Amino acid sequence: MTADQLMPWLPRPDDTWPDQFARLQAMVDAALSGGEADARIGDLVRQVAGIEPSPREQMRLGRLARKLRQLPPQALPLRPVRIGLAGSANVSFLAGALPGAGLARGLCIEAAEAPYGSLQPLAHGGGRGFFPDGLDALVVLADEAAVGAPVSLTDQDGADAAVRAFETLLGALADTMAETHGAALVVATQPEAAGSVSSADWTLPGSKLRLRRRLNEVIAEGAAARRWLLWDMAELAARVGLNRWLDPVGYHHAKAPFRVDLSHMAGDHLSAVLAAKFGVAPRGLVLDLDNTLWGGVIGDDGVAGIRIGSGSSEGEAYAQFQKFLLGLRERGLVLTASSKNDDAVAREPFRTHPDMVLKEEHFAVLQANWNDKATNIATIASNLTLGTGSFVFVDDNPAERARVRQELPAVHVPEIGDDPADYTPRLVASRLFEHLPLTDEDLKRADAYGAQAQRLELSEKLGNYDSYLESLDMTLAVSAFDDVGLPRIAQLINKSNQFNLTTRRYSEADVRKMADDGTLTFQARLSDRFSDHGMIAVIIARLQESVDGGGTDLRIDTWLQSCRVLERGVEAALMNVVMDEAVRLGVRTVIGEYVRTARNGMVADFYPKLGFERLEETDTGALFVAEPGTWPRQEHKIALAGGQDPAG
Repeated sequence: MTADQLMPWLPRPDDTWPDQFARLQAMVDAALSGGEADARIGDLVRQVAGIEPSPREQMRLGRLARKLRQLPPQALPLRPVRIGLAGSANVSFLAGALPGAGLARGLCIEAAEAPYGSLQPLAHGGGRGFFPDGLDALVVLADEAAVGAPVSLTDQDGADAAVRAFETLLGALADTMAETHGAALVVATQPEAAGSVSSADWTLPGSKLRLRRRLNEVIAEGAAARRWLLWDMAELAARVGLNRWLDPVGYHHAKAPFRVDLSHMAGDHLSAVLAAKFGVAPRGLVLDLDNTLWGGVIGDDGVAGIRIGSGSSEGEAYAQFQKFLLGLRERGLVLTASSKNDDAVAREPFRTHPDMVLKEEHFAVLQANWNDKATNIATIASNLTLGTGSFVFVDDNPAERARVRQELPAVHVPEIGDDPADYTPRLVASRLFEHLPLTDEDLKRADAYGAQAQRLELSEKLGNYDSYLESLDMTLAVSAFDDVGLPRIAQLINKSNQFNLTTRRYSEADVRKMADDGTLTFQARLSDRFSDHGMIAVIIARLQESVDGGGTDLRIDTWLQSCRVLERGVEAALMNVVMDEAVRLGVRTVIGEYVRTARNGMVADFYPKLGFERLEETDTGALFVAEPGTWPRQEHKIALAGGQDPAG
């Protein structure tokens, strides 16, 4: 990290930035004045926000975020979230920076600051007034001051009591946020070395160093148990350096937890965690090959001439980078490659070079041709049924990076540096790969997308689509919500945006309650001859009295599916299950709701395609209705697993 650049993975704004910003601002102003929202707003937001901004540009991005929040949901190209901040320090600087920083992460953040020192009241049900319109998450910056420090450096009992009090406080905050606000709790770790006087502080139970370590362990253990999410602010402080992170004068004047000029960087770091929480974090990478995964040009230098592995510092750096990428794949990130090359030439290093860490099977798509990189990335995204915003593009060539930024603004394009030794540290620092605690489905995701590519190849060979679907040997298992599936159910509800009929968000605590309040719940898992996709669909429905009092209706509150299984007939098979349950319950009509957003246009005709009639238009979408007794059952090529109970 250079002295003048805190975020080197982001490009500096060029001379065209002011004009781009002015054009975007004019579009937003026109939409707010009653005009139709320009479809290019989303692209321009990505372009103007995806930079390392100066203080003046930070202010302009913050004002832009406030304007974007006023757009109607169907015109908003970002995920809107309301975030509260509270702590034993002053969080106003972070609250001010967070909206502008969130734009580059695909978030439109409204931030509200709780009164200083209000953690205890918040933990016991207070705080409704500081965010009266609701809350999606509360971010807490709490240290030993939140519960009182031990009396002396050697006071083991006092230190133990402080740790227990801290855990109790966080537990109460998590419970209150879930039960009162339906919100997640996000807890920041604190720099451990702050205030250390001697190496012997590690031996003193009451020292700030030792106590901070124990409090951070409480935060980590609670996050592992899914009681709250963890924001590793301590990692950011260590990377920046404590002398630069801490501001003693600012702390005594305003209780600032870090230097004010680092507020945007802190906001960006926190936004990465929020992006993972709310389903807009990247899911995969598109990698260049020559001088990105190895040194040299395979077409010119041959396998023996490229530089990878031991023998040179450069080769070791490329090998280390490949190990890092393989580690990302083990976390569920999808690896793809796009190279301007002949296919056979591009594949040869993976097959024959002894020091190659990555192999062909590690890539869901390994694409080599002479097309434009932006065109290739769009094709990769389409083949894997992912949006372009789901990808990080990594290429050593600045011209290629600039081209992709221009043509595909939703793609994340980090600056990786000129030396391969910088590639891994830059990508780590970017926090582009933040994720929630991993589920089994997350760990299988990379293999699942590889199987998706195999299925596409099979489809092209067979030609006839019905024959292709039959050849997949698909099996769908449908059951009510249960404790095993709970983390994945909540994850899908909070991150699915495209194939999501209403985009209603429910916390893990909300989902757990549904098992006990008569709500009908359905979780669906799909497997085929290539892979087990895990959970791919969630449906929530509620019984209600008919408007005329003449019977009972079943209203579908939530219907969402993973885009990995589009055009498979899953929705037809599931609707048959829902309708069978409606018949069993004696339901008169089933009502389906579509709530329009900026990202779910693909399901606007979901209900009509499945035999529902339009009931009425609403301000945000439409209602549809079908009578279970006369509804036409849907044909599909999926076998239903036996022994399943589809109703909750």
